[in-house]
Amino acid sequence: MPAEAREHLDLVLREQNVPHEVIIYPGVGHAFMNDTRAHGYNAAAADGWQRMIRFFKRYLEA
Repeated sequence: MPAEAREHLDLVLREQNVPHEVIIYPGVGHAFMNDTRAHGYNAAAADGWQRMIRFFKRYLEA
């Protein structure tokens, strides 16, 4: 996502008090969690996965 679009989305979500987290992994391309392609998966995926699980537990568990 281009930086301008990401910044706009972050602003809109903050204004609406929507829980979210914007994490940028420098040097990591699109689909970095895709482990079905030779050049898809990146080690940053492990951190991203853990962050996602924590976020879901915090905001989605009843």
